[in-house]
Amino acid sequence: MAVWCVLMTDWFFRNSLSKHDRDTQTPKNPAKDFMKTILPASAVIVGLLLVVLGFSWSSLFPASRVWTPEKNERKSELASEITRLRFAIVQAENNPNMQSGPNPAELKSTHIELKKEFDLLQEEFENARDSPGSTGSTVKWLGIILTIGGSLFVFANRQG
Repeated sequence: MAVWCVLMTDWFFRNSLSKHDRDTQTPKNPAKDFMKTILPASAVIVGLLLVVLGFSWSSLFPASRVWTPEKNERKSELASEITRLRFAIVQAENNPNMQSGPNPAELKSTHIELKKEFDLLQEEFENARDSPGSTGSTVKWLGIILTIGGSLFVFANRQG
């Protein structure tokens, strides 16, 4: 119904112009009309969709997709082993026993290897934890900017 009203109004105004008015009207530029009407409205629609996507990003792409229970278990095992090795290194350094005690150099090298693996898992965990929030926030703000910018252009086109 609304489309019919718009079409009839447009037809009425086109046909109500006198021959002189029709002859003196400047020809329309379809590219300019596209830029003035379709692009700003599209920016508003895309912006609103991006805002909705930004708010639902954490639900659509949770951190649990990347960070699995197996990785969590391995990280816990590494943390326990690193703590145990720290105490063993301190004990081996304070009570050097060449015949039956563990070698502090071997314990330190094992500790360094496990610490590297633990640090990699910790970094992966932090990325998995922070990624959905930061990506969702970026998408949301991009949508807000597009919506506001498109709305300003729509408003400016209606004024002039």
